[in-house]
Amino acid sequence: MIKFRCSACGKKIGMEARHAGRRGKCPQCGELFTVPKPKPKPEPTVIESDEIEVMEEPGPSASAGPSLEGLHELEDAASTGPVSLREEPAPSPAASASGPGGGDKRCPHCGAAVNPSAVLCISCGKHLKSGVGAKTIMRGRKAGKAGAGVLGALGGAVAGGVIWGLIGIFTGYELGYVAILVGVFAGVGVTLFTERRGPLLGLAAAGMAVLGIFIGKFMIAYHFTGEYLGEDAVVTYAMMDSLERDRGYPGPLMRKIDAVGSVDDLGEADWDAAYNYAANQAEALTEEQQRDVLIVNAMHDTEWMHEAVLEQMVSDRTFPQDLMQKIDQAGGQLYLLPDPEIDRAMSLVEERWDAMSQPDRRAMAEALSSQSVAAVNAAGGVIFWIVVFAAVGGSFVGFLPLLFLVLALVAAFKIGAGITSE
Repeated sequence: MIKFRCSACGKKIGMEARHAGRRGKCPQCGELFTVPKPKPKPEPTVIESDEIEVMEEPGPSASAGPSLEGLHELEDAASTGPVSLREEPAPSPAASASGPGGGDKRCPHCGAAVNPSAVLCISCGKHLKSGVGAKTIMRGRKAGKAGAGVLGALGGAVAGGVIWGLIGIFTGYELGYVAILVGVFAGVGVTLFTERRGPLLGLAAAGMAVLGIFIGKFMIAYHFTGEYLGEDAVVTYAMMDSLERDRGYPGPLMRKIDAVGSVDDLGEADWDAAYNYAANQAEALTEEQQRDVLIVNAMHDTEWMHEAVLEQMVSDRTFPQDLMQKIDQAGGQLYLLPDPEIDRAMSLVEERWDAMSQPDRRAMAEALSSQSVAAVNAAGGVIFWIVVFAAVGGSFVGFLPLLFLVLALVAAFKIGAGITSE
């Protein structure tokens, strides 16, 4: 007859030896169990786990001490508090004389006979009261808390985002597929700080991956927006026009400009090359020389100068009286006049421009340039941040950016949640 206890409710169950190894159901609680095989008298055995060595000596001894020594306060991975496993008082000589199998104490999990003073079963390796295995107990000490995993995901996502941003800055391209690396970093960050896994940690890793991707995109947008906005950019644009007029670009680039008709019509790579060349040329100039570039460029912008003359003539009321009355009726907005009156007014503007001396033209161009730079500097901060965030938002639009974002989130979630492909 094989006797053992139900692992769920502890009810004593007896089965004939021929049923060993077969499965059954507890008549009291319905829990499934496997009938243990009859075990011979135990030989000297050593059970090793991560940090525990349990040895049980065979045979009774009147002076035998506890079967476990130095085992205390092992954390239960399934609970938040420690499980204290204390040695029970040493058995009396009469009790110990009965031997491990002489008493009625058996493991409630596998039914094997155990020493009355034992706290772990040497057959199944489980704690007699809690049912937790020794290895599981020791792993609980390493599992850590979920909060550590979230912090790890944050660190990994930030590191991945910074790496992606630097790659974009140094290459000049926002390589979308590198965003997947950010997701991987976020998921790996979880694994480095905790052994816990689950959907919540997976979602945390995915959320941190979104933050890391935003950081990378922001770095790229910030860098290149700053390069194309501000007073330095205004000087560079003026230098580009000056180099085109004076045919100052290098030969191969100048031939490409001639082929398309204007530097503004160049392809993206060639336009970037022209911009960078002009920026280097402008950077080598003194502040006075840069201002002179702006003035000369304004003087060559005939349309801009005509608009300035028009505003001056309206302000000074130097148009003929009948035309001036019509302009007043239009609220000073020349474009609201009939086309014949607009043509008449612009003819007078061109005559006024042609009659201006070179010093007067330069003075007007200098005033326009100063106003332009002042306007850029005044609105530069607001415009800069608007452009930066618009660039970041726009970079998420499109099939490939969304695809790479989804792949990054999936990678972060699977690694953080501990999901592996079978």
